[in-house]
Amino acid sequence: MILYSRVSVAPGSEPITLSEAKAFLKVDGTDEDALIGSLISVARQVCETYAGLSFAAQTRVVKLDRFPCRDVILPYGPVNTITSIAYVDEDEAPQTITSGYTLDTQSGLSKIRITERWPSTNRVMNNVVITYTTGYASVPEVVKHAIKMTLGTLYENRQDEIVGTSSQVLSWNSQSLLDTVKVYWDAEV
Repeated sequence: MILYSRVSVAPGSEPITLSEAKAFLKVDGTDEDALIGSLISVARQVCETYAGLSFAAQTRVVKLDRFPCRDVILPYGPVNTITSIAYVDEDEAPQTITSGYTLDTQSGLSKIRITERWPSTNRVMNNVVITYTTGYASVPEVVKHAIKMTLGTLYENRQDEIVGTSSQVLSWNSQSLLDTVKVYWDAEV
């Protein structure tokens, strides 16, 4: 089962500072600071999407129709904490699970394993809501460099005028760097 998650609380800071970005881009002065600051965030998000990981601290939410038979995989780890696991039971009463589960943070894919068995729900769409915090405490240098290279591509190609294979925002070099940390979802859980 492929799960999707959404950011509910955006990162408060980026893995690349404005001064690091300007040094990488070889930009002097402050005229382009707002643009570069915005592109840092976009470059991080592009790299996160490709790698399936959260490089900056953020809060994410997964919504399920019901609890699965097996573990719940939490996309865009590394997962730091589970904030809440909420659902509506068969009697239409809101419930929260506060214990009886284990968070696996050692695997490539972060997952929740229930100790006994998952409770029954009313099977309404998006009934189960899992909120969790993610992000690296220390972003690997290889990731920072991939973000900088993606930032460079975005900065140099602002107008979306390129056609063909060179129009790809995430270059082959950036992909190669991110492949060293990428999470592969087709792995057996």
